[in-house]
Amino acid sequence: SIKLAEIRKELEAGMVNDDPTTEEWLTYWRDTICPERGLKQSTLYGYDSYLKTWLKPELGKTRLKALSPEHVRKLHKKMRDAGKSPASIRQAHAILSRALKVAEREGRVRRNVAALVDVPSAGDTHHDALTPAQAKKVMKAAVDRRELARLTVALVLGVRQGEALGLRWTDMD
Repeated sequence: SIKLAEIRKELEAGMVNDDPTTEEWLTYWRDTICPERGLKQSTLYGYDSYLKTWLKPELGKTRLKALSPEHVRKLHKKMRDAGKSPASIRQAHAILSRALKVAEREGRVRRNVAALVDVPSAGDTHHDALTPAQAKKVMKAAVDRRELARLTVALVLGVRQGEALGLRWTDMD
C-alpha cells in the first residue's frame, strides 16, 4: 500500500516511526531538550507562557507530522486578532520554529514548517512622547524617592525601564 511505502521510506531516512501531537512534542521539547541546553530559568518561564497561552491551545491537537504552514499562519492571525504585538507574534513563532528545528533534526518531521512562514515585521516602534500632564501622573505614582528618581531619569532622557535601571552614577555627566 501507499501508506506502508511512506512508512518504509521514513524509516530508511531515519525518521522515528511515531506520530505525537504537536502538544506532546512541545512538552517533550520543553521538559527534556531545553534543560539540556542550559537555558536560563527566565527563558524557560518565557517559553512556558507562550506554550501555555498560544502554541499548545492553537496547535497542540494537530499531529506533529500534519502541521503545515497554514497552521502557523492561523496562529499568527489569531494572535493579531487578539491584539498581540508583532514582537509577541515573532516570539511565539521563534519558540515554535526552534522546537520544530529539533524535531526535524531528530527525524520526527520532514521539515520545519515554521521556517516556511514569514514572521510579521517589527512595524513602527515609535511611541508618542507623554504630555506634561501625563508625565506628572507617572511621577505622582512613584512609591518612594528611588522610584521617583528612576522615573524622572527615564522621562527626561527618554530611556526604557531596563536602561534606566542599569544606569550608575559613573554614567552621569
